Amino acid sequence: MALSWLIAFLTPAHMLELSMWVAQFFYFACFVPQIITNFRVKSGTGVSDLLLAFYFNAYLFLLYYIFGLNLPLAYQVMVPLQMVATITLIVQRVYYAQGAESKRLLRLYLINAAVFVAILPFAVQDPISIAHPFGWCSFFAAFASQIPQVVKIHRQKTVAGFSFGFVLFLGLAAFIELTTAVVAQLPAQTLCGALRGLVMAAIMSLQFVRYRTYHA
Repeated sequence: MALSWLIAFLTPAHMLELSMWVAQFFYFACFVPQIITNFRVKSGTGVSDLLLAFYFNAYLFLLYYIFGLNLPLAYQVMVPLQMVATITLIVQRVYYAQGAESKRLLRLYLINAAVFVAILPFAVQDPISIAHPFGWCSFFAAFASQIPQVVKIHRQKTVAGFSFGFVLFLGLAAFIELTTAVVAQLPAQTLCGALRGLVMAAIMSLQFVRYRTYHA
């Protein structure tokens, strides 16, 4: 009886909204295994520095895109949490680095963040004009972010320090978001971003299979 009530309650609109929440939750969840891995090995070098830098910028662009176009609540709640998770990885990288390298990384990220803060007044004044190009900037930054990680694994012939959980949750999130974006007719930037995530998750999964080392 409870199941029949639940099925009756979950209209197509409810199912669509639920899918958005699930996809965005998985995007957040993909960071957690890597954060745990970094903490366990007391190092942040398993993740490419370029991946972190591009991800950081991708999420900064994404925040302007999501709030500028007033995308569904799931994006407005979960994407800031994903940004927090990205910053956590960056903090781990900076913290576990030593001496001058740590200071250099911290300086670069602070300058990077300051540039985006300076754009905020313009985004408040004309959010839509900022949101559309920033949505594409987020797509290209996210696409570029995962290429260095693929190259790093290929060159080193190992996935040591890189969590398979990151890849698994990325693939699940991208698949759900892709189907949801098609049904809900979300902006093209969102559709392309989900497709990008699915392709890159597939490539990195193949690398895990090839190099036979799993760090979940």
